[in-house]
Amino acid sequence: MPHMMKRSFIALSIFACSLFVMSACSNMADSQCTPRIFTDYFILHPVDSTAKVDTLRIIASPNVYDTIHIGDTVTYNVQINAVTSLLTGFEFSTIDTSAFAISLALTPEFMQALTDSSSVAEGKLYFKTGYVAAGFGVKYIARKSGRYDFAMMVSTTSKFSPACLSFTQPVF
Repeated sequence: MPHMMKRSFIALSIFACSLFVMSACSNMADSQCTPRIFTDYFILHPVDSTAKVDTLRIIASPNVYDTIHIGDTVTYNVQINAVTSLLTGFEFSTIDTSAFAISLALTPEFMQALTDSSSVAEGKLYFKTGYVAAGFGVKYIARKSGRYDFAMMVSTTSKFSPACLSFTQPVF
């Protein structure tokens, strides 16, 4: 009999543990995740036509890129993802807006996903309901020398929103 009780206890324990584990899982609608921002390589297009197109390296932490020169153009792609939530906004900013000519490469289809309150020229994109992920290109041209901080921020319906990615671009 003790052997039978031991088996019953083990079976009941396994069943109770499995109920606990299953109750800890929630469906995707209840999930709350931090949004994500990804960039690909920063490509340098030098103003000096004899120099070659190259990728910028991170030369210091946190996210300080190689020095570029006045007139150089840098391009890269951004992917934003709300994971299990919905996108509400994206902002691209720098403190000194006169130091760079900045543009976002948005397709007509992408533009249809934005609300009327968006300002592409200011780097402020606000999404209509229903979008989980988006991707677009960024281009900036250095206008004056210095050391400049940039920030990208994605906002979602998640309680862990927003997420930020920042970098520093020295210009000689």
